[in-house]
Amino acid sequence: MVYENVKSCPKCGCPIDNQSNGFKVNNKKNGSGRKWIVAVLSIIVLIAAVAIVFYVFSSEASNDDSEMMAPQITAEADGFTVLDQCPTQYPTIRFVLEGEGSILKAKVYKNDMLLQILEGEDEYDALATDIVDINDPKNVHFMDINFDGYVDIFIGRSMSRTKSSAFLWNPTSESFQQVAKEEMFQNIILEPSSKSLYQGGSSSWCYSGFSRYKWYIYSIEELETLEVVSDASQYEDYNVTHEYTVKTKEGEIVSETDNISELPEKWRAVYERYKEINMEITD
Repeated sequence: MVYENVKSCPKCGCPIDNQSNGFKVNNKKNGSGRKWIVAVLSIIVLIAAVAIVFYVFSSEASNDDSEMMAPQITAEADGFTVLDQCPTQYPTIRFVLEGEGSILKAKVYKNDMLLQILEGEDEYDALATDIVDINDPKNVHFMDINFDGYVDIFIGRSMSRTKSSAFLWNPTSESFQQVAKEEMFQNIILEPSSKSLYQGGSSSWCYSGFSRYKWYIYSIEELETLEVVSDASQYEDYNVTHEYTVKTKEGEIVSETDNISELPEKWRAVYERYKEINMEITD
């Protein structure tokens, strides 16, 4: 090994051509090359690590979303889905109900781990009333009540003059959220094609009322109401002039008739369906 500016071998005197004899050694340059290679490899390893972490978390989130997808429920020929069509079991969710005559509390387990506890604000705020058998599977149904693609739960029998509760799955908080507590959710009927919910029932011996709602994320807005007054002597008390009256939420009359066949087609179908699910309706 010789220095770069040496013209001949100091031992034997042989001339040295630094451009071709390969004696030239630049330790500084070789050291820089090694550092560059190490830097590139470090960047590659870092990128790979970030990709792996992103994939793992994305997979977990995706798996959680897929676990909470709404059950597939086929609407009947008239386009409606009723409570009895909705399953009482769901692969990842299990319920333990508490109460006697009413459901006061519901413990929700996801994959056998306690997810949350659902209960009213006080002892009088039951989740559902008129419960004969607290362990009856039909006390809980799984559905997509707000048509967002995630599974929701319905607690109660949804019969006339009873209380039921609806809880929507919130993928952000990863929990169920109670909605529309002011609504009775009596005899619910879902119409997936228009993403509408119908509910209602009999409130007196001669009056029945049914409302159509649309969902706005986690709240519902009433759009129309069908009022059925079977006794003409009661028309004035209920502010109607016919047996069947469809009104907007503002009170504007959409349709009124004494002949059910003259009702708007959708409302006629809804009314017939209510009679099929054993409503307390007086013709």
